[in-house]
Amino acid sequence: MLKLQAQEKIKVVVEQVKKESPVVKRFKLVPEAGCKLPKFSGGSHITTFLTENKRPLERNYSLISPPDQSDAYEIAIRRNDQSSGVSVYWHTKIKEGEKLEISYPKNRFAIGHEAKHHVFFCCRNRNHPVSLDGYSTETKGPIV
Repeated sequence: MLKLQAQEKIKVVVEQVKKESPVVKRFKLVPEAGCKLPKFSGGSHITTFLTENKRPLERNYSLISPPDQSDAYEIAIRRNDQSSGVSVYWHTKIKEGEKLEISYPKNRFAIGHEAKHHVFFCCRNRNHPVSLDGYSTETKGPIV
């Protein structure tokens, strides 16, 4: 089994693309080299690295798969036709079998397990739905 180094990018393949709603698609990313993906904590995100016409397209997306899952990562991307075009690129160009690179998972708001209580303030930007644990939220249609 290959061991990935933290400073490297992770090479992945898009194993599955699923249309969740008219404006949201879920992408399942699996490691290209047969490696296990690093585990992560709820609320973590990855940076995706794409290129369109020699223009780098780097964006952060929340991981929505279970944190202890190491065979695949899942992200959901809401299409926004009024933005810089990266979400449209994902929705129109990224297909199953596509190869790309991602960062190691990062969590800027990890839960302190030694704390007795937590207070959550939740907000979202226009493109990314938010869930506290990253994978158990039930949705009833797109978040707008």
